Amino acid sequence: MLGSGRLERLFRSFRRLLDERLFPRETVRGATVYPVTSYAALAIFDGQQWASLCPELDIASVGATAEEAIDNLVNAVSEAIVFAREQNLEPGHPVPAEDLREFLISSQAPYVGRNFFA
Repeated sequence: MLGSGRLERLFRSFRRLLDERLFPRETVRGATVYPVTSYAALAIFDGQQWASLCPELDIASVGATAEEAIDNLVNAVSEAIVFAREQNLEPGHPVPAEDLREFLISSQAPYVGRNFFA
């Protein structure tokens, strides 16, 4: 059985490892910055499949269900962010307001939305 001091050290080590994996850190001007951003995922049904869009980055995906389309979008956004960071590029640009409006009103069912972090 682990003593309370040893258990506490083990917990702190595990927590530090978990934090490093889930929340990568960068140091900017001596301050720790967590480069994790909240994005929106919007999914609409076009009559045949679900289409999803991240309006902040103008990245889209599709799926058989709203959930699948959003999950595919989250993966696409994550890959775009990693690639952009490696190439020293921006991962995307916001969707123009009129294009976003057209996307939303083209749905043949109520749209589905979800926030996610990447």
